[in-house]
Amino acid sequence: MLQTLENNSKYRFAKEDDFRNIETTLKDRIQSHILEMFRDWDTNDEEKKKNMGLISGTSGKILCGFYVGRFTASNEITKKAESLLDFCIENLNNQTFQLSNMFSFCNGLAGVCYLLEHLVDQGFVEKEYAEGLEEIETFLYEMGLKSLRVEKSDFLHGGMGVLYYFLKRIRFPHNRERVSKMITVYLENAKIDDKGLRMRNTVLLERKPEEYDLGLAHGLAGHLIIIAEAYQKGIEKETCKHIIEQGLRYFEQSFKDSKTTGYRGMYPVSIIEDIPADDPENLAFYDSRLAWCYGDLNYAIMFLKLYEVFGKKELLEKANYIGLEAAKRITPEKSKIKNAFFCHGSAGVSNMFFQLYKKTGDVRYKEASNTLLIDTLSVLDEQLEVILNTSKNCLLNGRAGVILTLLSRHDQKASAWNDLFLLH
Repeated sequence: MLQTLENNSKYRFAKEDDFRNIETTLKDRIQSHILEMFRDWDTNDEEKKKNMGLISGTSGKILCGFYVGRFTASNEITKKAESLLDFCIENLNNQTFQLSNMFSFCNGLAGVCYLLEHLVDQGFVEKEYAEGLEEIETFLYEMGLKSLRVEKSDFLHGGMGVLYYFLKRIRFPHNRERVSKMITVYLENAKIDDKGLRMRNTVLLERKPEEYDLGLAHGLAGHLIIIAEAYQKGIEKETCKHIIEQGLRYFEQSFKDSKTTGYRGMYPVSIIEDIPADDPENLAFYDSRLAWCYGDLNYAIMFLKLYEVFGKKELLEKANYIGLEAAKRITPEKSKIKNAFFCHGSAGVSNMFFQLYKKTGDVRYKEASNTLLIDTLSVLDEQLEVILNTSKNCLLNGRAGVILTLLSRHDQKASAWNDLFLLH
C-alpha cells in the first residue's frame, strides 16, 4: 500500500490515484515542465565565465540544452546550446574562463573535456570538438596522479573523476597507459588489511582522520564502479579484480540487516575506524537519506554494476535486496527527501530507481520511480516560479538535473547522460 503525507506538507507524496493511466498522462506533463523550466535560461557573458564546470556550472547547462533541443525538436534550444558551447570553447582557447577547481570532474577541466567527448559520442557535434585536448590532458593526468597519491580520491572533486574521464578517451593509446598508471597508484595508496580495501578522501576537510566514505560521489562505491569499467575495457584486469574484491570485503564488514537498523540503511555512509563500530557516531551513519550522492541506493547501483561485469548471481541478489528495501523507504519521513533536485532530491532518486528498473525489469523499482517522479512534477506545479527565480541552472542542485530526469522519462532514448553520474 502506498503511503501518503499530511495535506499540509510542503513536499507532497504521491497518492494511489496518481498512478491511474500514469504511462499515458505523464508525458504531456513532463514535456510542459521541460519547456517551462527553460524560461529565462539565458545568462550574461560574465555569468557564463564564472563557472564553466560540468556538474555545477555552464557545461552542464550546455549538455542539458543539446538533449532537450534534440528530444523536443526545438531548434531554438539547440541553437542556444551551440552558441553557449562556442562561447565556452572560445574562453578555453583564450584562457579567459573561470573554474572553482581547475582539474576536477565536477567543477574543472576534466568535466569540461568530458562534455566535449560526450557531445561527439552522442552525435550532437562534429568530432573536431573533442580534438586538440593534448595539453589539457597532460595537465589532468599530472593532477590526477598527485591527487591519488595524497588520497584526494573523490569522484566529483579528486583523482577518481580524472581517471573516469580518461576511461572515456582510451581510444588514444597514451590515455590507456595513463589509466593503467592511475589504477596502480590508486592501489599503492589505498589502505588494505584484514577488513578489506578503502581510501580516505582528503578533499572533504570536515572528515575525521580515520573516516572512510562509502558513497558514489565521494567514496568507495564510486571508486569500485570506475574500477569495474576499467576491468570491462581490459585494463589492468588482475589489479582491478583485486581492488574490487578487497573493496567488497570492506563493504561487507559493515553490513547490517534492515531489521537490525530499524529499516534504515543497510550500510553506513561513512566509517570512522578509530572509534568502535558500535559507537553512536558510527551507528548514526546508517540513518542516511535516499540520494544520488550517498546512501543505500548507491550500493544497489554498485552491486548491479559489478553483477553486469562479473556475472555472479550473488551480486545481483545483493543489489536487489538493497534496492527493494530502499523502495520501501520512499515516504518523505523515511527517505528524507526535501527538494526536487538531482543530488539528494526526488528527481535524482526517481532516476536511480528507474535505472534499476531498466536493468532488472522489476516493476517495484518502476513504481518507486513513478511515485517520486509524480512528487517532482507536483513540486514544479506548486513552486515553479520560486524554482525559476531562486534555483541554479546546474545539474547537481539546480534546474538542469531535473530537466534531464524528466526528459529521459519522456523519451528513454535520451538517457545516455546518466553515465556522467556513474549510472550507465
